[in-house]
Amino acid sequence: MPKSMLLFALCVDPLLRILDQKLMGIRIGKQARKTVVMAHADDITIFVSTPTDIPVIQYAIQCYEEVTGARGNGRY
Repeated sequence: MPKSMLLFALCVDPLLRILDQKLMGIRIGKQARKTVVMAHADDITIFVSTPTDIPVIQYAIQCYEEVTGARGNGRY
């Protein structure tokens, strides 16, 4: 894994953890555990189970961007 990808993975982990804590997520198949976020390389998919999740996601992303200086690509 390139060093830049490892750095990204370490930096994005706090965002993924916050989303996992704050959102209800969904259950896929017969899984006992909820799925909130799926992250691969530089793509992140967030599963929304209710419209009230959207402001929570927007706030988490806004805080993440302010702290890290990272910017999303605007598709949220």
